[in-house]
Amino acid sequence: MMDWPPQSPDLKPIEEFWGELENKLDRSIVYSKESLWLELQEAWDNISVEVLRKYNDSMPLRCAAVIAAKGGRTKY
Repeated sequence: MMDWPPQSPDLKPIEEFWGELENKLDRSIVYSKESLWLELQEAWDNISVEVLRKYNDSMPLRCAAVIAAKGGRTKY
């Protein structure tokens, strides 16, 4: 477990996860909450564990980049 500033978007891999989920969506028109939920579940199931692990494993590099930038912007 690592400590980091709670308001730093550079240190939130969930943003990357959301991007992966969005890329996997079918983009078909959804007519109900139920069909949207099914679409999201299917998209999530199509994201590999390796992709999720990649973002999770990037945390030490993200933290180092934020420290080096003294809290400023980073490439993440």
